[in-house]
Amino acid sequence: MKIGFLFNHDAGHQAGHLVPIVNAYAAANPLDDIRAYIGGAAVRDSVKDAIVAPGVKIIELTPPAP
Repeated sequence: MKIGFLFNHDAGHQAGHLVPIVNAYAAANPLDDIRAYIGGAAVRDSVKDAIVAPGVKIIELTPPAP
């Protein structure tokens, strides 16, 4: 199954709420295609450093140019 988690809030503390869920889900479901989509600069580093479960693909989203 493909599962995506979206981090798009500009407040860095938001990562702390969802990252443990991503890690736990990935540990319990190692055969799933798990992706963390990062769309906010404020959460980028905290998400990348905190996702420790193997197999989670980190995908950085960039907004379209104005």
